[in-house]
Amino acid sequence: MKITKKKIAAAVGAGAVAVAAGGVAYAYWTTTGSGTGSASSASSAGAAVTITQDGALTGFTLGDTKTVSVKATNGASSSQNIGNITVSVAAAGGCAADNWAVVDLADSVGTLAGGATSASTDVATLTLKDLSTNQDACKGVTPVLTFTAAAGS
Repeated sequence: MKITKKKIAAAVGAGAVAVAAGGVAYAYWTTTGSGTGSASSASSAGAAVTITQDGALTGFTLGDTKTVSVKATNGASSSQNIGNITVSVAAAGGCAADNWAVVDLADSVGTLAGGATSASTDVATLTLKDLSTNQDACKGVTPVLTFTAAAGS
């Protein structure tokens, strides 16, 4: 068989058309894989809860006991669980803090939605003790109450 330039050109042209039409073939193996990633959450809700007294506690006489009520406001955008709220009393004028008795109640606010304010919650009783000493320094004073909220569970 005689090979001519026309036959060589035709064979090369046909091969080029076959490659162009079929694309380039690659060999491959199948495999599997794995990897890791991460995400993080904020370390807190971003804002503390604010506790405010709900109602005035006035007119104490020796031996009087009154209930301390508060409202909690969640300054965060997400829900927070607020546990028991404790109350402490500071000295006022010449009236020492030990003239007062605070009994914390086991009430908690619970879960409070972001930006919400709770209903009034009774958190303690406050008593102006009737001691066997002169307590004139406690007349007309306004002691400061401090509220501390525990983290809820």
